[in-house]
Amino acid sequence: QEIAANDLAAELARLEPREVLLPDRLYGQPAFTPYRSVVQTFADARVASNSAAARLATRYGVSDIGVFGAFSRAEAAALALLIDYVD
Repeated sequence: QEIAANDLAAELARLEPREVLLPDRLYGQPAFTPYRSVVQTFADARVASNSAAARLATRYGVSDIGVFGAFSRAEAAALALLIDYVD
């Protein structure tokens, strides 16, 4: 689910996350300040939406991730980040 930037702090407070995965470039954003102790950062290149779909396709041995359904660039980037985290 996509969340508007101005709603992010409230949504994080509602969810009370125990872990937050972020690209390096977002670490300094005020919405994440209360969660610094649970933030895991990743190099921006690892979550780049322009390469995420290709990385996922390679990971799962398919020519295109569209075989699994329709993913926005943001969704593909989030999924690639989760896989990197789990690995």
